[in-house]
Amino acid sequence: MAASVDGCMPNVICRAMSQHDGDLLKWRNRKIENRQAQFVIQEHSRQNEPIHWDLMLEVGGVLRTYRLDSPPADLVGRTCTATKIHDHPLRFLTYQGSVNKGLGNIRLVDSGTYQLIGDNMESFRLEFNGKILSGEFSLARTKDDAWEFGPYRNDSNSQD
Repeated sequence: MAASVDGCMPNVICRAMSQHDGDLLKWRNRKIENRQAQFVIQEHSRQNEPIHWDLMLEVGGVLRTYRLDSPPADLVGRTCTATKIHDHPLRFLTYQGSVNKGLGNIRLVDSGTYQLIGDNMESFRLEFNGKILSGEFSLARTKDDAWEFGPYRNDSNSQD
């Protein structure tokens, strides 16, 4: 039996993707398993700083986290900047309360399941089933850790 690649069960797609972005590899593995992973959006408030939102996606035993510059209710009709930040443990799927030694607070604003339904090397097409995020969205890399997140638009030039 072949060795697993980054947590994937041995198969052609995982072996072929072993040289590419770990997120893509793990999301493709999730698609192969035909499982719907969980997601959560947290609102972060901290004294003397603007509010921001973290989109956390369950991938490979952790929460891949993207800092959003817009509240989730605004994402239904437009895209926003999503900055990749450090992964979080799965316990943040349900955590609400104080953070940063009491200087900040986290409030859950949306949660549910999501599924990868399309991808290429620089973007993911995701289907969300949440209270606010519902339907197809895209997460597309613009550069390094900068991404754009918003409703999926079926563009005739798309490769998805």
